Amino acid sequence: MDDLDRLIIETYQNKLSTLSPEELQTRLARRNSPSLTRPPRAWCLAIRASDTRIKPDTAIIVPIQNFHLHPHQVQVDHKLLENLCQPVHLKPGMDWTDVAELLGVHPESLRPSMKSGRFRLHYYKGLGGKRGKPVPVFLNYETLDPSSGRLRQPTDPLWGQMWQHASQRIPKTFGQRLTRHPVYLLYQGDPRFRGYKWQCPQCQKQTRILYLPLPPYNLPNYFNHDPATQLTNPALQSAIRNPQSAMEFACHKCHKIRFFSHQTRDAWNQFITHITAGLLYGHEIPKPKNFHAPQTRKRKYRPNFNRPPSQRREQVKTLLLQNLQYQEIANQLKVGYSTVHQHVKHLYKQYNVHTREEFAKKQNQQLPIRHPIARCPITHGCQIENSSTDDPM
Repeated sequence: MDDLDRLIIETYQNKLSTLSPEELQTRLARRNSPSLTRPPRAWCLAIRASDTRIKPDTAIIVPIQNFHLHPHQVQVDHKLLENLCQPVHLKPGMDWTDVAELLGVHPESLRPSMKSGRFRLHYYKGLGGKRGKPVPVFLNYETLDPSSGRLRQPTDPLWGQMWQHASQRIPKTFGQRLTRHPVYLLYQGDPRFRGYKWQCPQCQKQTRILYLPLPPYNLPNYFNHDPATQLTNPALQSAIRNPQSAMEFACHKCHKIRFFSHQTRDAWNQFITHITAGLLYGHEIPKPKNFHAPQTRKRKYRPNFNRPPSQRREQVKTLLLQNLQYQEIANQLKVGYSTVHQHVKHLYKQYNVHTREEFAKKQNQQLPIRHPIARCPITHGCQIENSSTDDPM
């Protein structure tokens, strides 16, 4: 339990003691709203159809003959869910193939997260790489969620570390048989195996991930005391109930799962609403300072007219008014072609012009006339030097 949990519990206990019966009834009525009847993604278990850990030695597959070629059924029980939803703990020195095996994915699916800087890596030689190539090795301590997206990031940190113990909240007697279909795509006329897809038991549509909403982990359940029992009217007690979940796997549309994180606008209010079962509002608990994650945004170029231009830009401007080409300017200044192009683009934007003639008119100058260079058609573009002396006869 961290400081945020203690703050929420203390505010919850103090606020309930000061609520009148009418105000308590108004707050409990929020449980029937769509914001509380739809389960959040953090309170759901997810299983991927293409998980490589679903094998004949870990799950019951019917029929088992050629199950990778034809549709088949997989018996999902408590033991299989514990294996599929168990968090993967990274340690320095782990090979990327070992991490992929623990996550139940193909090693090549980790390439996007490795190239984006998601993990700290070092490439070592002599570890059995293909054709002697170095093998990437992870160097960071981190906990990964096998059922998350491509980056394997765990559930939003707003919900804490409860996702690591989510599989333990499933009853031991849980069991459901799901249908799985192989997926093939044509590549140069030949079908290639591209994984599996689940068939949703409710809508019969094929999807790659199925979700199981877990029982709500809110403060009334934590204290084993629901304030709805304090209502004197029995009709209100039956109408206002704690949100329940259906214990079966289905797609996210059938379960109406809500995907929101701490970066959305009303995330704090939604989080407090779910964690207190509608009894508290977001403004009643102070928001932590590190709640909003920093968002990087590409800045658009805006010329600053008050700042004096750089020496390089003045040089480009002078040579541009001499009607020189970009490559000729680059050769004289000993810079790259793209550097000259960027300077010219910013000059055009600063003076709100689109052509060289308009730019020279803004500067009250006239571009010198460039004479075309005579080229020899026989030698494919070589220049013909004009000699001032006559050829000897």
